[in-house]
Amino acid sequence: MTLAALVTGQPFVFPSLGPTAYALFDRPRTVLFGHLVGVVAGYVSLGVFGLRNGPSTLHGRLGPDRIGATALALGLTAAGMVVLGYWHAPAGATTLIVSLGLLTRPTQLGVLMGGVVLLIMQGIVLDKLALPTWRPQAVRLKRREQPGVRRGRRRTSRDPDSDRTGRTGQTLSAAPPPGRPG
Repeated sequence: MTLAALVTGQPFVFPSLGPTAYALFDRPRTVLFGHLVGVVAGYVSLGVFGLRNGPSTLHGRLGPDRIGATALALGLTAAGMVVLGYWHAPAGATTLIVSLGLLTRPTQLGVLMGGVVLLIMQGIVLDKLALPTWRPQAVRLKRREQPGVRRGRRRTSRDPDSDRTGRTGQTLSAAPPPGRPG
């Protein structure tokens, strides 16, 4: 990201990317679509309230139009992420960056999304090069599993290791499920 910033003269680093870096190793697709929803929602809300060419809150006032645009953007972001199934909380900060007028031009929004893509690429490279002890516990468990071993416990959607269907394929033991021969 630093190299891209030096070559292009664009920042490529935004406040919402800090927490994104921590969440990145879990689900890169969620990161990408969460921020994309945030950018689109912020930009749409600026258009609805006629603020695409207005001053940012840093240079202007925080009037009812800007408050309305921000509220609409946050609502659209939350709804969009729920509908798409890609919930990424730091994307709410991206929405605020856009709806408060800090970045409003399409080129600026492209740079913001470019920063997200660069961060995802760096995360993928780091994940491939990282030592096994550096990876989160859930990832280490998944990689230790052997294919073909029947898993005994079904996890719920509240379990942090479960996927969207509530199943992980992981177990706490290699014992067959109750009622099945071993």
